[in-house]
Amino acid sequence: MKNFITKIIENSNEIVKTRFCPEPGGFLHIGHIKNFILNYKLSTIYKGKINIRMDDSNPIKSKHIYSKRIYYEILSLGFNSKIKLSYSSDYFKRIYYISKAFIKKDLFYIDNMISKRVTSNIKINEKTIYKQREKKEKLYLIKKMRNGLFKEKEFVVRANITKHKGLIDPIVFRILKRLSKGVSIYPTYDLCNSISDRIEKITFSICTNEFINNKEIYNWLVSNYNKTFKKKLVPIQIEFSRMKIEGVTLGKRNIRNLIRMGIVKNWSDPRLYTVKGLINRGISNKSIKEIALSTGYTRSNYVIKECFIRRILIRNLSKEVKRKTIVILKPVKVIVINLRDKKELFVESVRNIKCLYSFFLKKKLYNIFFLRKKPKCCVFLYFDIKIKMVCSNCITKINSNKAMLYTYLGNSIKKTICIIKNNNNIGINRAKFRLKGLGYFYIYRNRSFIVCKEIVLFSKSIL
Repeated sequence: MKNFITKIIENSNEIVKTRFCPEPGGFLHIGHIKNFILNYKLSTIYKGKINIRMDDSNPIKSKHIYSKRIYYEILSLGFNSKIKLSYSSDYFKRIYYISKAFIKKDLFYIDNMISKRVTSNIKINEKTIYKQREKKEKLYLIKKMRNGLFKEKEFVVRANITKHKGLIDPIVFRILKRLSKGVSIYPTYDLCNSISDRIEKITFSICTNEFINNKEIYNWLVSNYNKTFKKKLVPIQIEFSRMKIEGVTLGKRNIRNLIRMGIVKNWSDPRLYTVKGLINRGISNKSIKEIALSTGYTRSNYVIKECFIRRILIRNLSKEVKRKTIVILKPVKVIVINLRDKKELFVESVRNIKCLYSFFLKKKLYNIFFLRKKPKCCVFLYFDIKIKMVCSNCITKINSNKAMLYTYLGNSIKKTICIIKNNNNIGINRAKFRLKGLGYFYIYRNRSFIVCKEIVLFSKSIL
């Protein structure tokens, strides 16, 4: 596996330690699996480690049921069960004390401005009243915030990075309702993710390109952490393109809206491309992994077509599923005259389709078989058999390169008698035959077959 990510890793000369950090706000979908497989493979190739960390920094959306389900789905796909599992909430206390150290160095400050007005006020006057507070007052306010003495949205903690062009004092701590005992303030994704990576000594933070705007604050927080606590390790954030499938809704927010509107029942609905939904659809673990890896890892956006996924499923299922019987609607009985004694004939398949070989161990043509009656349409002989077939009970008219066949049986065809010819030499390149009420079939120079829109496979049990 070689791509632009492996080149960055090889040039850095760092010990590879990655993490998979999903939000436990729903089930995993195919895009999450793509991200996890990349982190898992990199850790195995470069003999490193991988952590699974549940990002429960938003307690409103995060639920413990989902975190259990996510970990179970990863193990059910056949990955190593010794992968370390952790939660972002495990580091909340440490993040709180780290933020107090940042306040002492004037990197954070307490603000009670409305979020809509903060941008305009900071542009007009960088040194606001809230930034000029004394350090003791800031520490006192953050302590009261933690103890739950303020209302929600009354105070927030901001990062003091106004001088940076791309960032204007982003929020790093906010007050939320008492959703758990002893916790009233929660860090935002940016603070929690960057500091947690630094605590776990993650060397490579690999994510999709939707987090490219968070890269600047990620690097700012990590660099200030190293300066404050005199550390050297700097995690490298690498972005790759999101997975997009034609006509498929991905993303937890979008799927959550579909469930809320009643379009789908739940996360395990087979119409969704969640792991549970794909399993309910009948797709194997091997196929799920192959679909996730089908586009590779690049920075350019690419949309996978549905037909490409269908091809992957057919190839994998044909090796695993044994098919014995297929129903033929409106059957027409066909008797091969010169096979009455032998009853069967071994024939050679023209097409080299691997998926068909698992359907039948022996390729045989029997003296009696059935075709689907479908006027003005085409019907295939199974395996695209390399033989010559003509109708014995008919009148043939040949005009230039065309030969028309008319039967005396009319529209209500119940039985058709055919003869196999061993002569491979035919004067015309292609002759088109129309068997009234049955459909079309063609005779080529080297082979002939009955053509139709869909292949009809015949089984011994039917015949």
